[in-house]
Amino acid sequence: MTERARKEIEEREARMYDASKIASTINRQLALSGVALSWMFKDKFNDLTQNHLNLQVILLLFISSLVVDLLYYIFMIYKWGYYANQMRLENEKVDNPDCDVYVDVPDVFFAVSNIFWYTKVSLMVLGYISLLFSLYNS
Repeated sequence: MTERARKEIEEREARMYDASKIASTINRQLALSGVALSWMFKDKFNDLTQNHLNLQVILLLFISSLVVDLLYYIFMIYKWGYYANQMRLENEKVDNPDCDVYVDVPDVFFAVSNIFWYTKVSLMVLGYISLLFSLYNS
């Protein structure tokens, strides 16, 4: 295995580790803010049935965003870890140490990553829009 292939493998592994670190930080922050929002507006929305339902929908949007966020980072860890491992295995099969074998990441993995990312952001934006709308109408 050449030095260039080793660097590529290390880069893919670094992406996997970065995704796992970011996942825990983001999820912890978003979960705490969701809990804070639910406690802040629980008493205010408890008076009216419609507003209480709105609060449940708002919290469902935030929690759904957290779940999709977690799934996104789990997928990213799997994707980069899998392909770093595949590249390592393919390079170990080659007898020539000056020859690099690259394993390309299929486009479908990038498409799925984008779907997760845009979904989690959209759910969070919808949650805040719903929260502001409910506060304005109460």
